[in-house]
Amino acid sequence: MRETREFTIADIQEQLAVIYGLRPEDFASIDIKKESSGVILENAELHLKPEISIKLFGHQVSFEFTVEGRITKTTQSQITNLSRNDFYDDGDIRGESLADYDRTTGRWKMQPNILKIQKP
Repeated sequence: MRETREFTIADIQEQLAVIYGLRPEDFASIDIKKESSGVILENAELHLKPEISIKLFGHQVSFEFTVEGRITKTTQSQITNLSRNDFYDDGDIRGESLADYDRTTGRWKMQPNILKIQKP
């Protein structure tokens, strides 16, 4: 039996509010990159407004939500991750995992040291 939690953009924004205090109106755009046939969100990128991004991080930032399923003959698993993408002025791009969704507890498990906003 496969347990699946369907996430919405509002769910993702709620978790970003927990991590960084961001509000839905802080985002300039949201790109839905992949939805399953049942219209279940599998990959989305949320772009912060440039002025908020510069104020908080010192450079442009977006957040990516990804659900990856793995199905074998004996196992069905799903990894749900929330990450931050940092776009630096010199063209460098770095990604950092923020949290993984733990299906057994129904909670997000945050990576260590991500609660602080890191300015260059």
